[in-house]
Amino acid sequence: ISRLKSEHDMALTQIAMDKEKEAADKYARDLTCAREDTDKAYRDILQTMKDNLVKEKNEEIQSLKEKAEEHLHMAVTEETDKFSMMKDEFEVKILEMQSAHDEEVKALESEAATLAARIQELEVVHSKELELIKNEAKSEIDAIIVRQKNDMNSATTELKVKY
Repeated sequence: ISRLKSEHDMALTQIAMDKEKEAADKYARDLTCAREDTDKAYRDILQTMKDNLVKEKNEEIQSLKEKAEEHLHMAVTEETDKFSMMKDEFEVKILEMQSAHDEEVKALESEAATLAARIQELEVVHSKELELIKNEAKSEIDAIIVRQKNDMNSATTELKVKY
């Protein structure tokens, strides 16, 4: 009976350890999913920001081009000399706006590259954090297993001493 009781106690201890390990494994899986969701959210937010900035700048350029075309049309109706002077001025302005637009696009591309680098940095940080959490969970599981084994050994020793 005592042998059966001892085996029963060890089986209960093993079941408890298995349940704790399953809970720790589920916790690690949940953390991995959360990290992936966070990374995707960062990428989505950054992509949306980039798309909105590009769209906004393109609308501004389109608006500026439309205004320039209106001024050019008004100039055509004026005297020939004024028309020539104004036409030259508007062409210079359009070139300046295109140059400014090119610079803004380059700046946006640079910002997008910076954001992509930041995403990579965040992914590295999240990977390291996840690894630390996994290591902590494994250490906790190992400590629990050691405690359970010690408890089982103590119980076995007490049973041996009693019987």
